Amino acid sequence: MTRMPCFHFFLPVLFLAVTGCTGSPGPEGAGDASTRSETIIEPLPRIVDNSPGENHFDTLVQLTDGGVNRRPVFIDNDRSVAFASQRPPHADQRSYRMFSDASGLKQVEEELPRAAVTAASPSGEIRCLTVLQGGSADEIYGGVFPPPAGTLTEVILTMGTGETKIISAAGQLAGSPTVTPDGRYVVYCGEFSEGQFDLYVYTIESGLNEKITTAEGFDGDPSFSSDGRRLLFVSQRNDPDPAEYNLFAADWLLIQEE
Repeated sequence: MTRMPCFHFFLPVLFLAVTGCTGSPGPEGAGDASTRSETIIEPLPRIVDNSPGENHFDTLVQLTDGGVNRRPVFIDNDRSVAFASQRPPHADQRSYRMFSDASGLKQVEEELPRAAVTAASPSGEIRCLTVLQGGSADEIYGGVFPPPAGTLTEVILTMGTGETKIISAAGQLAGSPTVTPDGRYVVYCGEFSEGQFDLYVYTIESGLNEKITTAEGFDGDPSFSSDGRRLLFVSQRNDPDPAEYNLFAADWLLIQEE
């Protein structure tokens, strides 16, 4: 059954035209249409296409454009998004919040909440963690992922009082996990090849581990809305500047309807 997208906002119909000179500089060419080009940039929020093979989520919406934006989470009953950002005029990272339609952006002083790493299940509490590779469940890595060079991490899962198990691929640099509110899936960030980080989903019941993003660069920092129907994450997709990390939201399709 096809579900209608759950983004409750209207995309503006206005476009921003960024004009640049492509011919020789000088007065003789400045007014000649043949020497100019236009790049149409849709205003935020903007719907973008999934990369090939990305079929676990739909209605992908870009929420920021510029800066280094990390660790997004839904707050205020999913009406708003809180995140960390390094953006002008500040040279350091600050806390921000905005409505889930990308409006009302403001800097805030309060500490950012974290993505959920626990959920209830019939087998007891589910808990997913980033730990140092080869260490114990007590050796938790709490920094921003990916870690500094030379630090190796993996994602582990514990259920109730049962045995802890590694759910990221063997030897994979992995971290930043979150669990869906229904307790069925863990989504985390893992290195696919050197410098290429993607989102993975681990199905708790079956033990299946799948790569779910395919865009070039970094996809990470996943988190879910309280009802599990919307996924937030950070991505370098659709941006020529490799130093930018933008926020994206999408409808999560692995929902078990009652």
